[in-house]
Amino acid sequence: MRKSWVILILLSIFIIVSGIRIYYAFETNYFSDNDAYFTLRQVEYIKEHFVPLYDDPLSFGGRVYVFLPLFHYILAIFAKIFSPIVIAKVLPNIFASTIVFAVYLLVQDITKNEEIAIFTSIFSAFIPVYFYTTLNTISVYSVVIPLTVLLLYLFINIEQEINLTYFLLAIILFMLTHTSVILLILSLIVYLILIKIEDFKLNRSEIEITLFSAFIMLWMYLLIFKKAFLKHGLSFIWQNMPIKYAAAYFHQISIWQAIYQIGIIPFILGIFIIYYYLFNLKDKKVYLLISFVMTTTVLLWLRLIKLELALIYLSVMLVILFGIAYHHLNNYIRTTKVSRLETTFFFLICIVFVLSSILPSISLANKSVSESTEPSLVDDLIKIKELTPTDARIGAPINDGHLVAYFAQRKNFGDTNFLFLDDANEVVKDIDELYTTVSKIKATEILHKNGINYVLFTPNTKKEYNLEELKFVDKECFSETELWVTTLYKNKCVIIKSMIVK
Repeated sequence: MRKSWVILILLSIFIIVSGIRIYYAFETNYFSDNDAYFTLRQVEYIKEHFVPLYDDPLSFGGRVYVFLPLFHYILAIFAKIFSPIVIAKVLPNIFASTIVFAVYLLVQDITKNEEIAIFTSIFSAFIPVYFYTTLNTISVYSVVIPLTVLLLYLFINIEQEINLTYFLLAIILFMLTHTSVILLILSLIVYLILIKIEDFKLNRSEIEITLFSAFIMLWMYLLIFKKAFLKHGLSFIWQNMPIKYAAAYFHQISIWQAIYQIGIIPFILGIFIIYYYLFNLKDKKVYLLISFVMTTTVLLWLRLIKLELALIYLSVMLVILFGIAYHHLNNYIRTTKVSRLETTFFFLICIVFVLSSILPSISLANKSVSESTEPSLVDDLIKIKELTPTDARIGAPINDGHLVAYFAQRKNFGDTNFLFLDDANEVVKDIDELYTTVSKIKATEILHKNGINYVLFTPNTKKEYNLEELKFVDKECFSETELWVTTLYKNKCVIIKSMIVK
């Protein structure tokens, strides 16, 4: 196939996929993940002040928080020209769609078959879990997943000097974007070990670039996260996450749930090709992909990586391995008496792909839109900004924390960024007790202890705690303001020696 045709086809796939993503993203004015509003705050702050908001006056009533800022800087640069919300809707979806180019390069390099590489790139664009997670969330995964695949392609061609330069530049940018670069470097180390076990000749360039990348990563992350590591110890690995939320972030799922989120064809043929290459064929390039799958699986089993991220990485690697498996199966069919069934086999794969990948992706896209922040809730939070003083701290569940900080622009009780907190478990315990207690004294003690002036009762509160109203509220200590879908309670009492005083 002519190179110009390949470029045209890939660009067409990219434009179509980007168009579908952006269409669904603009089906709602808001985002499906509350963490997106933390990203928006950072983007808007960088746009105005050119530095990240590390000293956050609103999160947990005011605290210091450290994160990797490159993704936020990229969005902030474009937000200088367009609305930050428009950029946050469009740019991550464009980034996520670039996976078609990265997957094409890697599969074509391994199989030397352009048609199969293009076919596989289409598969990669409709991985259900990847499509859902990066659609309407301002997710950094939209950058790091394509970047990971590109780095794997550059690594297997590292002997070319230009690829070495690109690899070093890309991996340093990766280190400034997201800590999942640790997974990539661990996978490269596992790859070197696997190559040694299989008696392949070790490439000096591969060894040097792996060790250099590991050293730079350790040095950089010690500089950035040293204080967090000294403060939290091993719990730093889990981002100092309270026990209540750690179970949800690092839980495991059934094999059937994994198949649904990955796609049945990539899952089955991906597993097949791993077995086939480990016990029959030997290929260094495929071993690199197998090493990545093995490393991700072990980290997931040890609960050292979020389930969501692990599923995305496993999905992408299995899709690439599917392309290799399809290449072998296609070549095998051509050598048999049923070679005339090659076209039939292709159409069968396409039908199953539509049923198991495209349709689930579209279904999850609709789900993502339905999960976006309700406009009436946003209106209420903006109204709360008018009803409360600028130094007010508002009690709300953890999952509403970023909404309070972004729309109401008031201090929250807590949010999902737990790093550098001395008492993350205690804060979560206080929030849970506040919304479940029937005791006015207990509730007032919690509010006084944490400097909370107002308590917010939202639709999310009703769902999370299975409540219709706050049971401790009375007219003596709390004034009530009914809004569209929320209720704001102002605390009028304080605790003095276990006595309530107005």
